[in-house]
Amino acid sequence: MRKNVLALSIAAMVGSFAGVAQADVFAPAAAATGAVLGTNVATEPGVVGTVAASATVLEVNPNNTGHTLVVPYYTAQNGNMSVIHLSNTDRANGKAVKIRFRGAANSDDVKDFQIFLSPGDVWTGAVLQGADGAASLFSADKTCTVPAIPSTGTPFATARLNTTANVNGTREGYVEIFNMADIPSVKLYSATTPASGVVAGAAGTANSILYTATKHVAGVAPCSVAGSAARATLDEIALTSYTTGVHASSVGFGGATTGLAADWYILNLAQTTAFSGSATAIEARVGAGGVAGAANFVHFPQTDAGSSAFFATANKSADTYTADPLLRTNVHNQAKAAVVGPVVTPLFIDLPDMSTPYLPGNAPAGAAGDANLPKLQAVTLTAALSRTSVSNQYALDAGISAQTDWVFSMPTRRYSVAANYKAATTAADAYRLYSDLSVVATAPGTPALTGLADEWFHPANTSVDSRGNICVNADAIRFFDREETTTGNAPIFSPAVAGQLAFCGETSVLSLSTGKVLSSSSDLTASTTTSPYTNGWTLVTTTNTFAGVNNTAGFTGGLPILGDAFIKMKNDSAGQGFASTFGLTWGHRYGR
Repeated sequence: MRKNVLALSIAAMVGSFAGVAQADVFAPAAAATGAVLGTNVATEPGVVGTVAASATVLEVNPNNTGHTLVVPYYTAQNGNMSVIHLSNTDRANGKAVKIRFRGAANSDDVKDFQIFLSPGDVWTGAVLQGADGAASLFSADKTCTVPAIPSTGTPFATARLNTTANVNGTREGYVEIFNMADIPSVKLYSATTPASGVVAGAAGTANSILYTATKHVAGVAPCSVAGSAARATLDEIALTSYTTGVHASSVGFGGATTGLAADWYILNLAQTTAFSGSATAIEARVGAGGVAGAANFVHFPQTDAGSSAFFATANKSADTYTADPLLRTNVHNQAKAAVVGPVVTPLFIDLPDMSTPYLPGNAPAGAAGDANLPKLQAVTLTAALSRTSVSNQYALDAGISAQTDWVFSMPTRRYSVAANYKAATTAADAYRLYSDLSVVATAPGTPALTGLADEWFHPANTSVDSRGNICVNADAIRFFDREETTTGNAPIFSPAVAGQLAFCGETSVLSLSTGKVLSSSSDLTASTTTSPYTNGWTLVTTTNTFAGVNNTAGFTGGLPILGDAFIKMKNDSAGQGFASTFGLTWGHRYGR
């Protein structure tokens, strides 16, 4: 009887998922009726920081904490294991986080789920190759996820991949991580008496049902216990569509603030080699170079409900929430002709993505929303990540068996151009589909793909390789040795279109040696080039300006590139029982 009463209480609080047809995006002010509980990392557990102002810009935070994170590369190829440590450095707010693994070839979703971090919490997970050949995720962490991760692991999916890729397409890619909403340690207000900010009395001190379910007790989050009431509460909340700020706040959600950080490492036990780094952090700030602010509430149910149920109530389309060309209703092909979509049925689990409107000034408004807001988000984020050059070191010294791979990841390319596997051939105009980012300042509509202002990826600078990967042109690559000698020519990345320097695949791995450091698959995005020198550094220029296309006033140019150099060395004189293989990771240096 008590369990039934509890279940009824939960359902009354969060609302039944059945019959609720529309999730939505709210500005922080709407989510908290005038204010949002925010903190720029409180000094003590449970200490509430100042109310965060609404964020206005997105910027890369060199301190590696923020609202959105990108891990530029994961791999489960040839014995490699990729591990992620996701930290919540905010000690006043929990975080409702979306994590999505995307395949390297064309950024297709291969695994996504939600993580509910309590204040000061860390979640860890490892990606390995499973028995069926696909990548699988394993985690023994006591932080709650939705769905819960089985002890036997959960395999990555191939449903969205090109059929020729199969399970190989799951074993390499990159990771995107979003703070969908905060979980304040105190209630913003009671469900029946909204108030501005953190109020006195019970409404300002009592924990919400969501915070109580996710906050660790003696090292264990209550919702991590299978069959518990806390687990039922969390699942119900994660499956609910929130259509008003009051509804979302009543269960314990607040607007999204900063504090997420992630570290990663790639470990190969057989080769006794490890590489490591930190995720790139994008922070929503109050003005350029300003303090971190509050971003929109962007939680969507973790369910595969389709578009027909998704948008029925509010009469909105996926265009309101994503710039992904495969999910939008109106996009353009290689010939710049309009294509009626979506090519792929939008699902709740597809959202949020990196183009979901995140700045409070860009929250969808009105019954029909604004189809240009996700494009504006894509433009803002791509501009923050764009670089006009990439440089790093390499080592190919045979005396220490040195080998070098470079990773180039372009996590926002998906929101400009995507591969349509339903096209007749990779050469067909319909294979490359584009969102028109040049119309973000206009009223909602479906203008023709003309001007191409603010277009980082467009028909003039993209191509398709023999593997079905979309490629984008760079300007040149130039090698230097360690004594100021340099090449004057510009070799190409291979395989690629003849005479063209191109990054093929959303995440591409360039090997400067015949032995591949990361064992990246040539069937996916791996390519090779040859340096004329043994050791040195290399400069790749990526100005990406095209006369009459995207060289308009205010366009910054560049390509949205992240990545690292991976260098492996071997000491052949090491004695038996001593490690002889070593790995180094050096982050790319960028020009803007």
